[in-house]
Amino acid sequence: MKIWFKFFLVIFLLSSLNISIYAHCQIPCGIYDDHTRFVLLKEHISTIEKSIKSIVELSKNPQENMNQLVRWINNKDQHADEFT
Repeated sequence: MKIWFKFFLVIFLLSSLNISIYAHCQIPCGIYDDHTRFVLLKEHISTIEKSIKSIVELSKNPQENMNQLVRWINNKDQHADEFT
């Protein structure tokens, strides 16, 4: 009797959970939220522009700013890779 009670209790608890599963293919078909994709692309563009401005500014004195230059270049490249 105790085993059946535990079994039904577990089934009840599992069925009462609100579980949502989201799956979608890798092809952007427009069924899901394309607006979010455009917002992310604009964010990547803004970050790339900011990185380029910082790289130009830091390149005026590369000996003192080498570490920051490398960080900004890596940041720019990372966001450019995410853009595709």
